Amino acid sequence: MANLRTSLRELSFIYGLIAHDFSVPKFKDFCSTLADNGIEHGLESKDSVFYSKVVFDQIVKNGIRLGIFVRDNLKITKIDTLNWTGNDTQSDTPYDVIVNNIPISLKEDSFILENMGLYKLLSLLTENTYKRGEVHIFKKFAPREYEEWFDVAWHSMFYKIRRHGPWVYKGKGYTSTIKEQDNKIVFIYKSPEKTLSCSLPFKSYVSLDEFEKETNSILREKVFSKWISSIGAYVGEYKVYKNICSTKAGEELTKFIHKNIKVESFSRIFRILETPYYYAKVTNNSMELYKVPGKQDFKNNFEIMAFEYSVPSSQLNLLTTIKNIKLGTEITFRNELRFSHGQFNGTPEAKLYYTKDSSLEAIYELVATQ
Repeated sequence: MANLRTSLRELSFIYGLIAHDFSVPKFKDFCSTLADNGIEHGLESKDSVFYSKVVFDQIVKNGIRLGIFVRDNLKITKIDTLNWTGNDTQSDTPYDVIVNNIPISLKEDSFILENMGLYKLLSLLTENTYKRGEVHIFKKFAPREYEEWFDVAWHSMFYKIRRHGPWVYKGKGYTSTIKEQDNKIVFIYKSPEKTLSCSLPFKSYVSLDEFEKETNSILREKVFSKWISSIGAYVGEYKVYKNICSTKAGEELTKFIHKNIKVESFSRIFRILETPYYYAKVTNNSMELYKVPGKQDFKNNFEIMAFEYSVPSSQLNLLTTIKNIKLGTEITFRNELRFSHGQFNGTPEAKLYYTKDSSLEAIYELVATQ
């Protein structure tokens, strides 16, 4: 099931399509009706974000506005069929709603086109096929530099604890601690629901492999990576080695793509499918509706200009520039290759953004704006 914020955005859009008014109380009744009919949406709890006035202001009212806007501009005078597809988190399509066989993808105040993993990006770009979690940008393309980056983080933490004693971090609803005990370095995560801990050798060198075996995702995210973000990331040497690792990975990644590129499936990276669909975006101040071209139109009218990498400070980005041959305009997309749940925790993602100084009109057809 989609998260609460996503469900709010999509269901309020559907309500706007159907009801064609701004009634928040009636929207709540609409959601209750869905629940009564067995449609799971997670909005029933009075403790949930559903009842927050701020969220209503930011999401629900925007969703209702967008539903009305799309209905008017697509000239939908009667709704014969309507499917909420965004609730299917396993779906690989960008559609959130299909009304009268018209697929629509929704966004709210975001430059993100897709939250994808590197495995998916490379499977689309190259002759290779990868599974979820199979491709780690740093382990695959800069393994030695990744080990060195981790070493710097570990060394910094070890010497801080040895010189200054325990480190304690107060998070939202939990406490994280790193301390020396019985010649071990101990990570502790404590919340009202659970307490987790692990012990590693109290020494200046611990291998990345040993660290990953002895910790779990919660301890890596809520303890070690919190130490990095609060203290370690400000150590100059840490930033230097992260930059070195990111630069090496960027160099090797772009080489790999140029050597193995598979042009025929390239369009899917930009959420372009066999047939056209609509992309609707809303902010507190504006609304936009685009028609996304089909795969054949993209193939005939667009040209790949460049694959490059950039490392501003230490963040690794893959930059893809596309030219609209008919219009002579260009747009640059950015895949941010980074950890989503704390440094050295899990497999980094490759979230796809279009840059803030670009317009989607370079690749999608603008239908209406307000």
